[in-house]
This record gives sequence, C-alpha cells and structure tokens, in this order.
Amino acid sequence: MTPDKEPFFATTYIPKNRKFGRKGFIEILKEIETLWQKNNAGVCDSAGKLRTAMEKQAARAPEGTFSGDVVHTAFNELAGTFDEQYGGFGTMPKFPSPHTIVFLLKYWKFSGNTDARRMAEKTLDAMVAGGICDHIGGGGFHRYSVSRDWRTPHFEKMLYDQAMMLYAYTEGWRATGNEVYKRVAEDIAEYIITGMQAEAGGGFFSAEDADSDNTEGGTYLWTYEELREAAGEYAEEVFARFAIRKRENPAEIIPGAPPGKQTLKFVSPEVATLWYTSKNRTAIRKKLRETRNHRPPPFRDEKILTDWNGLCIGALAYAGGYH
Repeated sequence: MTPDKEPFFATTYIPKNRKFGRKGFIEILKEIETLWQKNNAGVCDSAGKLRTAMEKQAARAPEGTFSGDVVHTAFNELAGTFDEQYGGFGTMPKFPSPHTIVFLLKYWKFSGNTDARRMAEKTLDAMVAGGICDHIGGGGFHRYSVSRDWRTPHFEKMLYDQAMMLYAYTEGWRATGNEVYKRVAEDIAEYIITGMQAEAGGGFFSAEDADSDNTEGGTYLWTYEELREAAGEYAEEVFARFAIRKRENPAEIIPGAPPGKQTLKFVSPEVATLWYTSKNRTAIRKKLRETRNHRPPPFRDEKILTDWNGLCIGALAYAGGYH
C-alpha cells in the first residue's frame, strides 16, 4: 500500500526466496522499493485506478425482481466447467467448493435434473477417495488439491473449510442416503471438536499450517516401508486400499518432500466405500495414528474468530440435527 493506505500490489503464497521459477518475497520487496523511489507518481496513479475499480465492484447492485431462470443459468455454467473424469470443477489447483455441491443437490431436488445429483456425488466420492481428505487423523479436509485427481493437497486445514465440508457431506447423506457421506461428516465433526476446539471457553481455532517437519505435509506423508511397518498385521489390507507405491511417485507435486514420500489416496472411490465399512477401520486408523503422532505436528493458529466460529457452530448444529 501507499502511505495513504491505497493498495497497488497484491499476491498470495510467495516463497521467501526465488523457487520453481517464482520470485521470492524478499526479491519482490526490493523491486517494489525501487519502483516506489523511481516512479512514485506512477505507483500512486495505479493505486488510484485500482481503488476506483474496487469501489465499482463493491457498489450495491440495483434492486430488481429475482427470476428463477438465474438458477438454471447457474447450473448450466457449472456443468460447463465440470470435470467428468475426476469430479470437481476446473482443472488445477482444484478447490472443494462445498457450497457448489450443496447447490447441485438442492437444484436436483428443485428441478429433477439428475445430472446435478450425478455431478455432486462424483465430486463427493472423488474427494473422499483423494489425498485431500485426512484418512488417518481425526478427519477433516485439506485446503485444496494441487493435482487434478485430488491426490496431492495443499496441506493447510482451515476451520471454515471444515464447516462447509460438514454441511456438504451432511447434505449429501440427506439427499442420497449414502452411509459413507454420513461417516465422513462424523469424521469432520470429530476433527473439529478434538483437534480445533479450545479447552478454555470452547471456541474453535482458525487453522493448521501446511508445513511440518521442514516439509509441506510432513505430518501426512508416508513411504511404502513406513506404512507397512506402522500397519503391522493390517498391512495387506492397507495396501489393498491405498494407492501407495514402493518407489517415489513421479506424479507427486510436493516441493522438498524426501524421496518416496507420498500422500494416502484410495485406489478408487469404490475401495473408499470398502474402507468406511471395514470392521478393521478403527483399529487401522489407531495404529497409523500412533506412528503419525510421533512426528512434529503442524503449527496451529489458535486465533478464535467470531465469524468462522459462527459458521462452524451452525454446521455442527445442522449435522447434529440429522445424525
């Protein structure tokens, strides 16, 4: 921002130093300093234009009559970006967009369009099967997937994401009767209550970091050998369920991860269903969690924000009303 607090530059996820062809934060700061010193007037002019554009976007839309056609238009636009192979919308990075799933399920009920239900179910199934879902911990979902097939997440966990995913899977269970969705919703609630709730006052913390043990996702990654040792007598069932390889997976996009480290992704959505109905699931999760708990945990942001807490409490109440 300028000294008058008018923004002129914005970005996200800047590495400290140049990495993967991207400028580092320190390098960008030096360039901004040089730009401010050499072209102060130009920066202020850009800031003014940006402010004007933002003011137009923030201006209140004119009042009018809502038309039901808008709902059909929204569905058609979503259908145009739907990933028929992997579920979800767009390519990558791929965000869960739980509000979109809830819309599709309600649109199906409203219109009878079975494509809406199919798109919602395919996305819910694909996310459960992918590495974006924490299969071993108390549950919960990572921020988004850096791969189109949901295998490799950005490992950050946000409270508001958990709240909205709880809404989505509860709504999925209500709409379809799929018991897997119910169990996923229960896992999310378990994670929120056991992993994100403050002992004093009962509020919910904001987030868990993506990095741990000097690696993005260090807490959540496994080698083939680590997983076999941790699973013990359940090793064969674990390897029948999870698509983990004996050697490093070249498709993984995890900067700085040691060789052989992989995310846990189910072989298929059908296999994920078998996992959620397996009589050994609780015992397997306990054994793998015991190993994982010896690793350095990700940093937890213990801010308690009123708006995010409101969203989370609403989601828990909504889910609790139907479970």
